[in-house]
Amino acid sequence: MERLRAAAQAPDSPYLQRVAEVARQGALAICLGFTSREGDTIRNSAGLWLADGTLAGLYHKTHLQSHDLQYTAGDSLPVFATPWGPLGVMICADRRSRCLCLQGARLILNPT
Repeated sequence: MERLRAAAQAPDSPYLQRVAEVARQGALAICLGFTSREGDTIRNSAGLWLADGTLAGLYHKTHLQSHDLQYTAGDSLPVFATPWGPLGVMICADRRSRCLCLQGARLILNPT
């Protein structure tokens, strides 16, 4: 668990700030899976950075499998506003695309 905590990134970490910078410099969107840390909570997460470097949103995996139990489960399936319309993100076993579509998602990313 300590190795996981050491690798986990806070939303404002220099590592994730660098992701935003690369997105802005390249004028591209980046969807990146990573281990996130918010206080003492560690989650399997994915962030979506837009071409201007802004964070459209963070998603936390909701459906944990036996190999994921070191993480805290997320509690929602959010849809983010993007230049391409509403966009949903899901990770691995979260394949609940219908839930995202019912919330208006026109595009769904699965950075597995």
